[in-house]
Amino acid sequence: MKDIFIDADIANRFAKPPDESYRNLIKWLLKNDKGKPELNAILMLSDKLIGEYKGGNVGCCNVNSIAAILNTVLIELRYVKLKNDDLKHFIKTHITKKIIKDVITCNKKDWWHFPLVFYSDRKMAIVFDNKFRNDLLNFPKFSKGVSVFENPEEKIYL
Repeated sequence: MKDIFIDADIANRFAKPPDESYRNLIKWLLKNDKGKPELNAILMLSDKLIGEYKGGNVGCCNVNSIAAILNTVLIELRYVKLKNDDLKHFIKTHITKKIIKDVITCNKKDWWHFPLVFYSDRKMAIVFDNKFRNDLLNFPKFSKGVSVFENPEEKIYL
């Protein structure tokens, strides 16, 4: 499965992609190869992330916007959506005072996104925020195998 977490800071750039790597990512997200479904993009989602996507694209009707991509992915059932209870359980059981003190540097709102990466098959994410990226790569017991990119790269589609 080609699942991936895309942070809202990255997704909000889709309406006006800054470079070719973003355009390639958008093409991959929109492509639905029925002959080889294992190559299709699967978005890791939660209600909170969907809210961030929509909040950053209010009034945007560009076909490349995350709102348009999200609509396509939802219609084609190319997503994995974690429930709020799963996110709360992760935070309650894995984000201890020691982890907060020794590891976590990102904003508290990003804590809700940790399970979207850690519970995915590929543990792959595109995240612009340095602190969030660092926390994903250094979170005890979960960071093994995590790949975090600052910009879309060809490795993501492989």
